[in-house]
Amino acid sequence: MIPKSLMIRCSALNAGVHRLCTRRCYSTEVPSKTGEFDIATAEETPRYVEIITDEDRKEIMKKRLKSRLNESHRRMLQGVRPYDEDIAWFHETIRYKKRMLGRYGMVAMREQIGAVWPTQEEIEDKILWEKTAYPKSIQERWQDIEKEKAEKEERIRLREEEITEKIAMVGKWEKDLKARLAKKEAAILDAKERKARLIEEVRRQFGFEIDPRDERFKQLLEQKEKEDKKRKKEARKKERATKFLSAILEKTPGIFSGGSSSAETNESKKPVEKNPDKET
Repeated sequence: MIPKSLMIRCSALNAGVHRLCTRRCYSTEVPSKTGEFDIATAEETPRYVEIITDEDRKEIMKKRLKSRLNESHRRMLQGVRPYDEDIAWFHETIRYKKRMLGRYGMVAMREQIGAVWPTQEEIEDKILWEKTAYPKSIQERWQDIEKEKAEKEERIRLREEEITEKIAMVGKWEKDLKARLAKKEAAILDAKERKARLIEEVRRQFGFEIDPRDERFKQLLEQKEKEDKKRKKEARKKERATKFLSAILEKTPGIFSGGSSSAETNESKKPVEKNPDKET
């Protein structure tokens, strides 16, 4: 014997399956077999069952949308205005309406096209702003652009020439740098040798080995360094004087030679005095 609870479940399941089939299946309208066969009405005309409600249709359409986009996003994707009615406060502004007109065309406009056209005051403000921001005409601005372009090209050309000249001077600069480094190293080496020579002179003057940290050694070494500096200074002074004198002689070569020749001519012009003793 079948339990009552199982029978109730089976009947409920059958009712659910029947209801589901009636919602999802199509009803077809086939011409009667007894009447005449009409080829024009031979094609089946599918129709939904009348028991499908609006909520069911919405649910079916929702399941058919596999992208799961919002209604507004789907409309934007299809190139249609996202909202049929104003939702936010900015939807009533002129700026938003201009945007909708520019993106979706005349179809998206619910108002007249003149609603998004600027007023006379806005046009005057725009003209004033353009005159203030761009006071020059198109021709003048174009001339300025051409002038700036020519100046930029000239700067680039001068910079390239400067770089070329500097690249050509790299070899000379490298030689000068090596010469300066060699001179600096020679000066350092000379200073070390001079210091060693002065230390050796101080030690010879003392006549015995003495600690360089001794005060007597330091005083005598300082005295020797001062004498050495004074001697070098005098040598440089003498060398400068010699150079100065040679430069003067080169600039005025005829002063001393001319003076000697004139003296000789004067002596030759003097009358020869006769010695009376010799004549007698």
